[in-house]
Amino acid sequence: MGPHPRKHGIDDTDDHTGVAGSTEDNIVVFDANGLPKDGGTDIQGAASSGQKTIPFCLVKDAGEPYVKTSQTVYQIVGHIIFPGTNNIGTPVSVKAIMLNTTTGTSYLRIFDYTNGNEIAVLSTASNSKVIVTDSTLSSLSTGEAIWEIQIKRDTAGENHLFGGEVRF
Repeated sequence: MGPHPRKHGIDDTDDHTGVAGSTEDNIVVFDANGLPKDGGTDIQGAASSGQKTIPFCLVKDAGEPYVKTSQTVYQIVGHIIFPGTNNIGTPVSVKAIMLNTTTGTSYLRIFDYTNGNEIAVLSTASNSKVIVTDSTLSSLSTGEAIWEIQIKRDTAGENHLFGGEVRF
């Protein structure tokens, strides 16, 4: 840009005509000639379009890199502060690293404590570490909520949960 002889605020309307055809709060990009133009994406849309994750916060067993249970009813092992779909967008999946120590099935449930809703259920019968995914999330709140990370088994043995995340 060339010299600008007048001294006034950048947001002053004197000698500033804006970008032709632009929309307020859209991101400005530059064309092939280096001139500004409307990028077509608003600030909120840009914030929600990137890959985002919320990691699980787990209460791990002493000396172990995982949490575990042998219970056949859900046990709370961690929490997530979910900002709400109006604040962060809509999650597309929950992923977790799980291990099932014997026969049977191990389960992980994401439960919305604030609103009393089941968000997701993941399961595995694998006796080695695997990444398990649930993309059928339901009952997502628009506002902030406390989500519980819960695990259980259907038979004897142990369910090991190493970590996980909510993906957007």
